[in-house]
Amino acid sequence: MAVSLHHFHIAAPADLLDQVKAFYEKLFDLQQGPRPAFASRGFWLYSGDHALLHLAVANENACRQTTQSTIDHIALRCDDMPAMQAKITAMQLPFQVFHVPPLPDDDPALQQIQLFVTDPAGNNLELNFIVPR
Repeated sequence: MAVSLHHFHIAAPADLLDQVKAFYEKLFDLQQGPRPAFASRGFWLYSGDHALLHLAVANENACRQTTQSTIDHIALRCDDMPAMQAKITAMQLPFQVFHVPPLPDDDPALQQIQLFVTDPAGNNLELNFIVPR
């Protein structure tokens, strides 16, 4: 059975939903696109013709300001690290840089670098780049 990631779904408090939407549109150049007429307010953000990110207002009874979860972060493969760093800096977002130690079979001319950033709703993102050493 083949499995692949289809989309991410973020349920944000109603007062943060527009901020979360703007964050992902600006950081990843996602575009708002068609969304089924669900009862809850929300958006689907597209990368090309794929609805990569589903945003919705969190159920007030289910949404907590502090959550207990085993999910630590969402990891995304990205390209053009200098452009992403410039965008993160322009958005005045704090971020961390981590250099991933190579595996034995990795190409010695390349390295993996991760940028860690947090969205307005507190979700941690790991942005992965393969760059020349």
